Amino acid sequence: MSQANNGNADFTWASFFDDEIQDDFDGFDGCMGGGVDGVEQRLLDDSPQATESDAAELQFDPAAAEADRDTDSWNRFDDSLEGIGETANTFRGVELPEEASELPEGISEQNVANFDSVLNLKDDVKFDQQEAHASHSQTSILSLRQWIERSTGEDEFISTAISSPAYITSAIKIAIYLTTQIIDAEDLYESVVHDKLDMLPLSAAHDWAEHVVVQCDVTQSSAESNQGDINAQVEEILHQFEQQRIARQGQVHDDALVSEQDRACRNGLEDVSKHPPGSTPNSDSCIKDCLDVKSAHIQCPASDSPSNPENAHMQRIFYLGLVFYELFSGGQRPPSKLCALASSERAFESLSTKTAAQDSNAEDQFIGTNKRLQSGNQDGGPCRVYCEYLKMSNVKSSLCDLILNMLNCVCGVFAGTDSYLQLREVQFDLQLMLDKPKILRGLNMDALSSQSQGSQLDEISVSREQEVESILSCYRRCMSGSFEIAIIKGSSGSGKSYLANIVGKSIAAEGGIFLLGKFDQVEQSRPFSGLTAALDQYCALLIDQLGSDWVNTVVDKLQSALGRDASYLIKIIPKLSAVLDQSTNTTHSPPDDQNNLGNAVQRIHYLLCLFVETISLSSTVAVTLCLDDVQWMDAASISVVRRVLAQGYNKFFFMACCRHDEMSDTHPFWGMIESVCANGLLSVSVELKNVDANTLENVISDLLCLPPRLVKPLAGIVHRKTKGLPLFVSEMLRALNRDGLLLVDLDGQRWVWDQDKICAAKLPDNVALCFTNGIAKLPDEVQVALHTLSMFGSSAKSECIKALETQLNIYLIKPLQIATNEGLVSKVTGSYYFSHDLIQETCYGMIQKQDRALNHLTYGRCLSKLALESNNDDMMFTAANQINLGGPEAITDANEYITMASYNLMVGTKAVEMSDFALAYELFSSGIKFLPQQNWRYHYSESLELHECAARAALATGKIDDIPLLSDTVLKHARCFDDEQNIHLIVMQSYLDRTRINEALEMGLGILSQLGEGISRNPTENDFRQEVQRTQAMIAGLTEDAVLGYKPMIDKRKQAAMKILAFIQRCSYFTSPLLNRYIILKMVQLTMTHGLSKQSPICLALFGILLSAMGNTPVGYRFSLLAMALLNKLELKDTGEVMYLISRVKCLVEPLQALNELQTQAELASISGGDIQAACVNRATRCLNNFWTGAKLADVNKYSLEAIQFVKRQEYKAILVQLMPFQWVLSVLIGNEAEVDLDALASEQINKNPRASLHLDGTKECGESFYELENIVGALAGHEQYQSLPSGLAAFRLYRQTKDALWLKRGQGCKEEMKALSEQGCKWNFEQKVLMLVAEESYCLGDYAAAEQSYKNATAAAKNHKFLNDECFALELAANFYFEIGESQSSLEHFRQAYAKYNEWGAHAKANQLLQEINKKFD
Repeated sequence: MSQANNGNADFTWASFFDDEIQDDFDGFDGCMGGGVDGVEQRLLDDSPQATESDAAELQFDPAAAEADRDTDSWNRFDDSLEGIGETANTFRGVELPEEASELPEGISEQNVANFDSVLNLKDDVKFDQQEAHASHSQTSILSLRQWIERSTGEDEFISTAISSPAYITSAIKIAIYLTTQIIDAEDLYESVVHDKLDMLPLSAAHDWAEHVVVQCDVTQSSAESNQGDINAQVEEILHQFEQQRIARQGQVHDDALVSEQDRACRNGLEDVSKHPPGSTPNSDSCIKDCLDVKSAHIQCPASDSPSNPENAHMQRIFYLGLVFYELFSGGQRPPSKLCALASSERAFESLSTKTAAQDSNAEDQFIGTNKRLQSGNQDGGPCRVYCEYLKMSNVKSSLCDLILNMLNCVCGVFAGTDSYLQLREVQFDLQLMLDKPKILRGLNMDALSSQSQGSQLDEISVSREQEVESILSCYRRCMSGSFEIAIIKGSSGSGKSYLANIVGKSIAAEGGIFLLGKFDQVEQSRPFSGLTAALDQYCALLIDQLGSDWVNTVVDKLQSALGRDASYLIKIIPKLSAVLDQSTNTTHSPPDDQNNLGNAVQRIHYLLCLFVETISLSSTVAVTLCLDDVQWMDAASISVVRRVLAQGYNKFFFMACCRHDEMSDTHPFWGMIESVCANGLLSVSVELKNVDANTLENVISDLLCLPPRLVKPLAGIVHRKTKGLPLFVSEMLRALNRDGLLLVDLDGQRWVWDQDKICAAKLPDNVALCFTNGIAKLPDEVQVALHTLSMFGSSAKSECIKALETQLNIYLIKPLQIATNEGLVSKVTGSYYFSHDLIQETCYGMIQKQDRALNHLTYGRCLSKLALESNNDDMMFTAANQINLGGPEAITDANEYITMASYNLMVGTKAVEMSDFALAYELFSSGIKFLPQQNWRYHYSESLELHECAARAALATGKIDDIPLLSDTVLKHARCFDDEQNIHLIVMQSYLDRTRINEALEMGLGILSQLGEGISRNPTENDFRQEVQRTQAMIAGLTEDAVLGYKPMIDKRKQAAMKILAFIQRCSYFTSPLLNRYIILKMVQLTMTHGLSKQSPICLALFGILLSAMGNTPVGYRFSLLAMALLNKLELKDTGEVMYLISRVKCLVEPLQALNELQTQAELASISGGDIQAACVNRATRCLNNFWTGAKLADVNKYSLEAIQFVKRQEYKAILVQLMPFQWVLSVLIGNEAEVDLDALASEQINKNPRASLHLDGTKECGESFYELENIVGALAGHEQYQSLPSGLAAFRLYRQTKDALWLKRGQGCKEEMKALSEQGCKWNFEQKVLMLVAEESYCLGDYAAAEQSYKNATAAAKNHKFLNDECFALELAANFYFEIGESQSSLEHFRQAYAKYNEWGAHAKANQLLQEINKKFD
């Protein structure tokens, strides 16, 4: 056949195809049903030139394949082995020119080393046997065909063996070795020795497969079973084949002419070669050893020079393809007609070798084939029919395509675009199959053929390994103690959510918990939506694992931390009810003070922070909170996250995803990040860029299961259009698939496309348009369903969708299932979600603007009716949101305006009960917009309530600028003064929040005058004494039972007056102490006269403090107890502040150590009532109380640091600047002041505060500061009366230094104050303090005996009353006394005792300072 072709001057590829192959292509599909036999018969019938020998060659059954392995090939293998040494020497003998002493560019020493290893085969065979035993392995040398036989074993069907992963992997490795060998040879010898290229077999005269040698590692046990040296085994095998070759010499080596006896004889010889003496034929271990490939080489003597050196590289690809044909098919020989193609006249033809006429003629004949390949029709050229047989033989489709693309090189310049041009491409694709099994496996044709066109493609997955590793490194550092957060930035569609989920899976794989919450543009007015969604996921996780040890621990901690306040969180974290076994129907009465909703806001913020803190600290599992789309994050969530991050929990990691290009630099989220980073938190930002062209090639390669070189043209078109935006790329490919431009070829089992048609098509310019075009092609009912779903934002509860389908009689559920199949929507845990925000935005944008409002209103009206009937709070809020998105403009019935306004009022009230004041404000404001014309005339009560509630919610959420408009409207339309009271209180509170204290005070006094309870702005001392006498007359003889039996205050004006008085009492505390006392008396008088109100407990507690300050501690204590009894009777919620005030009197009458319980209760009550500021004050007071009781300083220090962190989280700096100086004093006493982190304001307080020098310095400046700073010291101590001790001690010491009578007088005044406290209050607390001051006074007056006795009594009293700190002070004072009067021995003894007590207390720095003083005084 080859000679006939070469002799025909008019031969063309087209005629060759027509005569030999084309009919096979035309009839191939028809014979597929007949199986392999049908293909064989068709080829024989349609090929008139086919000889009997050709027919035999096309018999692709196992017996024929065995017969094709003639003995001559083994003889040539023998010659090949014998010639190894000579060949090696020939190559090694090549001398490089001097100027080439360095290897050419692109040629490495490794290239030379690799090629040398190819030539050292003989040396490898003769390796040392003992060395092999030492390494537990030996090397077996096999020909390729011998390796194939051993590797396929004795399977009746070879297809089973060749489809196994082990065989395929080993075969690919062999293919890579062979390809690499030729590449290395080309690189080395083309660059250095051009005349040695003919040493590679390039012509059809050589069968490359005969000269392939495979080296395998054999385990020691397998090698020992062979019972002989490998060299001897090889020699024996070759000897047997030599004998067989001689016996058969002269015969025609054609499988069709070989007798059954000859075939049996030959098979027996091959069995011997496959199983040397001592081994078990076809044993599993033998097969396993063969599959462990070490290397493979092509080894043969020099060949004839190639017929077309210009295209020699294409010939190598073709011949290597023939080897791969045999390798991957399990030993099936390439058909003779396929091999004959290489001998054709136009084989491997180049354009440069043809005349212009020939060029034109050839181009006309074959350009169609080339274009068909580009278009994806996969004509495949003249070789396809033979490779189709490989697919039927169970060879992987990807390997068949690789072989086909290698063999098609025979077409030369007219080879299809899929054909290989360089061996490096072959090498890359082979390695790719090993690295990415997905490419090797190919497409799942069963799944693809059963899917609709629109859903055949999945979304692309862009590898973000570097970004993932950056975030995971940040996470791991955070888990190791560093305080870091991660922010993923990128434009819409860049893959932020995808990256976050990849990170989440990695965190989960490392044993962590990943919580994901997403904010929604449509629902951004609802606070905490994304945050609470993430926390609800955590609760679901707890529910799933209830009963496990770690879950039990977390649940116990949550129950302990949240207590009864958990019901507030259950309203916004529904699954928490199942975790804590509490009802979700728990309702809350409004706050005690409706005009101070700020406490309720602070409560929900605090409880959310407490929830995160508890799960972080109590769980052994690290928690990651990821919030997506934070560009739509509400202010309330930002505030909570800021507080959480300020704490810096060790097992808590925070991530955020945002569209940074849609956020301004002033966005609150960036302000929050800047704030927490200023406190030492590290922020790692990862910005997702669009993928480049090369990356996109790999991405599309993975998606289509094709090598990158094949998808390069398609990837180029897509990249130019999409700029590499991942979401746009994904939707562009889906669009091409839907439009029939990117299809699955079921016969070729791969994706195909028409490049020309794609270039000519009008492709969308942006991803939104891409979505629009795709959605527009869906059925109408699916579009309607998607439009409906988009009205609810990125997601909607399935119960809402079902309700709309039922109420509006439209199909939604089934169409949404179709949308789910299309990948546009997903359904998870009872809700429908858009796969991406841009899909929702596109669907929403496809609705006409004039229709949106009407649809929103219709959906809201429908859902509101159902929500009221079923009492479904979630649906109620959803309905309100839809109604408000529709707005008043969508209403056509005038009677409906007030209905929608009232509905907003009702739902807003529910939001207040849930402490969701931001949502409440939005609802109340929307309700006002729905009010009809002349609403104040016809709907007065609804109008008044909506405006008051809106103003109150605005105050709670910090929208103070909105209050004037609301208040002015109310004051303009209010029908009576009583209707103005609530709005007046709101305005006053807004003044106070802006620190406009005088304006708030003046306004309050003016309102009191209008209420008939006016008081002077500047009362005199005489006015105050008169009010005191009047009040004392009212309470004379009053019993506790009588007060508790008072009826509630029912006069609304008096109630209003009590509210105003309670408010301006706080204002006057900072501006006018005398007015403040006057107001307290006024509140007590109103309570005694008109009954009990919610303000009565606080006014009685204040009255108790006032009486104690006036020297009547017993009566003050009685009113404090009465205030506590009233709290219990009235069952008020906002009790933390009252309990704090009560504790200030109790500390004078009850043992100081007993107050810890009350202060703890006060803190918890403050938190429960939402008064976080009072909680901070109570915690700080308890901290200071621990110090004064003489508790161990280590414990005091620990609690103080916790208190500071608590106050920092709540961001109350006014309290913090009082605690920080105290903490510094503790650190000075203990000796770790360097560890205290002080801000500038706290440092200023320390510099002014005399306590910093207490017990360390007795200078006059220190003493003066005690009197100049007045209340600062008292505020620091928490109990002003206790300041008489340090003030008196400083005064007496300064008198002894200066002899200034002023200091003696001041010291005596302090002594009398302390004495009065001891006599009227608790002797337990004050006796030792009085005795210390008495001793100091006697010392100053020269009465040393009295002083000595008082020092002894003070020390004994301090010890008996368990005040370790006072015992230290008394001993040190006595030691200094004895030293100054010359009694050194007594002084030294007291110094030693003081030193021991300071150490016992924990004041080690003070003890060391005392030791230095002892050494100085006593040498």
